[in-house]
Amino acid sequence: MRFRFPSRIHNVFDSLGCFRVECVKTLRLKAKLIVLCFIGINGSLFGQDVPKNILDTYRIRANNQSEDAIEGILTSMENASDSDLVAHYSIYLSIFYNHIDDTTNARKYFLSAREYWGEAEVNEANQDYFGQHLLGYYELNRTKIEVLDSAAKYIQNTHDLQYIEAFKWGMISPFRQPESYSETLESLLTSQPPIPDVLKGRVLLLHMFTLVRLDLLDSVLSTQSQLKAMEMTLSDRLNSTYVAVVAQLDLNKISEAKKSINDTREFLASNNLLDNDDFVRFYYTSQESYYRAIAQYDSAITYNLRLKEIFARQKQIQPLAMLKQNLADYYRYQEKYVLAEQYYMEAMEMLDRERFKNDIIRIMTSLNKTWLEASELASDPSEKQGLLAKVRDLLLEEERILLSSNLPLLAIDYDAIKARFLTLTGQYRTAENLLNGAIASSNSEGYYNGRWWASIYLAELYILQNKFDGSIALASGLLTDEVNTTDRIKIHQLLMRAHIGNGDTEEALKEFDLISENIRAEDDQRALNLLAEYEVMRDLEREKIINESLEAQQLANSKLIIRQRIIIGIIVFSILIIGFFLVRLQFLRKRNFRLFGKLTKEREELQLTNSELSESEASLKTAQLSQNVILGQLTVHLNKMFNSLKVLRNFIPEAGKLNSEQLKYFERLTELIEEERSSIDQMISLNSILDDHDIDIRRVSINDVVIDVKKNMDSSLRLYESKLEVNMKEDLLFLADRKLVELVFISLIEHGRKNLVKKTLSIDVNANDGLRIEFQFEGSSVEDETIREWIKPKPGAFKSYLLKLVELKDLMDGDLQYLTIGTLHKISVRLNLIELSSGSNKSPVLEPLEIDSVYDRIVRYLVDDNRLADSDLNLASLAENLGIPKRKISFVINTRERTNFSKFLARLRINQVINKLDNGDHRHLNIAGIGYEAGFNSKSTFFASFKEFVGCTPGEYIISIDQKAS
Repeated sequence: MRFRFPSRIHNVFDSLGCFRVECVKTLRLKAKLIVLCFIGINGSLFGQDVPKNILDTYRIRANNQSEDAIEGILTSMENASDSDLVAHYSIYLSIFYNHIDDTTNARKYFLSAREYWGEAEVNEANQDYFGQHLLGYYELNRTKIEVLDSAAKYIQNTHDLQYIEAFKWGMISPFRQPESYSETLESLLTSQPPIPDVLKGRVLLLHMFTLVRLDLLDSVLSTQSQLKAMEMTLSDRLNSTYVAVVAQLDLNKISEAKKSINDTREFLASNNLLDNDDFVRFYYTSQESYYRAIAQYDSAITYNLRLKEIFARQKQIQPLAMLKQNLADYYRYQEKYVLAEQYYMEAMEMLDRERFKNDIIRIMTSLNKTWLEASELASDPSEKQGLLAKVRDLLLEEERILLSSNLPLLAIDYDAIKARFLTLTGQYRTAENLLNGAIASSNSEGYYNGRWWASIYLAELYILQNKFDGSIALASGLLTDEVNTTDRIKIHQLLMRAHIGNGDTEEALKEFDLISENIRAEDDQRALNLLAEYEVMRDLEREKIINESLEAQQLANSKLIIRQRIIIGIIVFSILIIGFFLVRLQFLRKRNFRLFGKLTKEREELQLTNSELSESEASLKTAQLSQNVILGQLTVHLNKMFNSLKVLRNFIPEAGKLNSEQLKYFERLTELIEEERSSIDQMISLNSILDDHDIDIRRVSINDVVIDVKKNMDSSLRLYESKLEVNMKEDLLFLADRKLVELVFISLIEHGRKNLVKKTLSIDVNANDGLRIEFQFEGSSVEDETIREWIKPKPGAFKSYLLKLVELKDLMDGDLQYLTIGTLHKISVRLNLIELSSGSNKSPVLEPLEIDSVYDRIVRYLVDDNRLADSDLNLASLAENLGIPKRKISFVINTRERTNFSKFLARLRINQVINKLDNGDHRHLNIAGIGYEAGFNSKSTFFASFKEFVGCTPGEYIISIDQKAS
């Protein structure tokens, strides 16, 4: 069995490949996927030592001339006196070093360029350099389209602007936005001034990939013909030739594909590129696809292994994994299932489960097919059961991944494999429903591959259910022109089995002859050998089919006789049963009258019980209301006590002065009562939060939660002379209900405070399989039985903080462990929350929400905490005070304000000065004093900043204010 081709769509409106697609979401032949996975879109530099723009870097990389370009750029950097130009060269070096996998130098020059532009002022003279820096950053990271838009605002050279437009066009989905895709493509190819051939070649090459995915193979070949006449990079020319080979193989133009492959080899030989890994892999991939298409798997394996050597040298993990998957496919087609299983397993182990979910699920699907096919051939029952058990376990794992992802096409494949497993385990009804659903989903999604496999499995299921006509109708519908020979033989075999089941010997023999014709149509030695084998078996098969037909007819006659005997026996038995039931009916009639009387009495008793339960329920509600009233009264009394103490304090001085000790004692008493009232308020809130709180799941910063809890409980801890120490990883972010997480920390702290002997409470917070909180303190020694009593729910009892912690833990599906070692109390709480990001991530690229969070903290610290007046404030001191790396602060300010830290700080100070001038708070100072009070180091700096942001001098602004006032 082979991987299926999707159906062709013939809606090509013009030579540019414009199209209209209703709903095309399909996977291509694995050979086509090699194009997208293995071969990047690169370019070259034709005889040019130092690039002038990012498009030139594309040319250099595609012609594998990065090392030569590096030498030229380093020489130019040594002779450059302009720091803008040095930074400009740095981003080029980062791109080229990254291309040759020298990550150390790539990062070095990238950080150098980024640091320079983070501090430098962008002006008319250097804005093209800065725009190329942004575009180079996009080249290295493939970040969002906003980076391209930002680069376009600064870039002045035409080629890079066209390069940006080409990238933005490549982000348009031809499936969701077909009209925008076609219009933008035409605009690119007909733009004025015309785009360079090298860029036009890249655009048409991307367009060829889209045409392959849409199965518009004739358009693929016509587009490739256009590219032949253009000046292209070596990589793009080889890439386009490979895509054309894929299209020719898909159109069954085997000889043309072979010629294209030979032309590719001659091209590599004439350019001395047969030893160059980056280019010879095109030839090897084409050969592997060719031999795969004609089912010569030994030859395909040979070129697969050559490709593995290349990608192993280049340390490219995903392509290596995909090659192992292809190798496993070849062994599966040859029914070497042990080897196939081995390579599927190795491919999965190489891929990260989160980054490559699609690839992992495809490998799981192929591995399940391997085990299912092996189980069908297994003669040992225990071996068969073992293989089916492996399928069952892998299906469960695959289902978990699919439930957390939105992968509709892969879900269709999963349903088909699961249905096949259910078929082999005898669960026919469930399997049939799954397969019908998979066929319907495939039709709605335009997913031919899923529909083909689901139809094959359903046709085989119909044969097992003796629904031979349904199997014939389904299999016959699969015999289209697009079906290759191997799959066509499989369909004829299904039809032959179905006709034998129907007893139609003549039709079965016709199907057998069609199998021979299809084998004869294959123009290769393997097919001729297979044909000879079929010819030898032909007569024996004919006799076998005739004998099976006769046996089926004889079996049908025997079944008819047995059926008649069974009917006679059923009639006699039915007469006896009817007589028995008539006698039994009379007996039951008398018994039912007695039961009816008992039921009447039980109904009356049940009504009485319901009445008593209603009274109990009313009493319980009354008691609950009374408890709430008492709790409210307790709060009122505490408030009255607190107010009375205040009155007492005002009254006592009238009778006599308090000495200092009495006054200190009185203030201490006042603080204690205030703390008790706060504790009761917290207890009321804590006791009711799980009853009426609406859960609100959103992004929660645990760092902010801990800061708020410490701030709210600071007075309580100081009152009891306690100290709270928190050790926490920076910026832990989870999806959670903020209120519930706050209550967890409050519950831990309050429990520790009440049982504290030494004055230090310690909290360690980390992200280990969710949110994990390690809490410990020195308290009195307690027994394990006492701890179990603490955390044991007590119906009707007032809930302690520790008991409420148990309920909060259960609400978030977590764990709670309470351990005492002598006087040391250790509480471990794990909450099953989803972690979003980690503050330890050193990547300079931040998520938008994290950028906003850091920016808000910076503004609060500078403005709300009035730190702008500090003239010694700089980026390093700000980073130290906030506990945020300098690189992150600089990145956030550059991203949000489009300026550096110095300009940002000056603007905030000028805003404060304007507010003071408008409010008249400057009357006691001269103009220089106003600047020094705002945090400026010198009068000249203050005047320059004021004029830059306001447009006039401070003196002119004060005069304008006075004129308005008068």
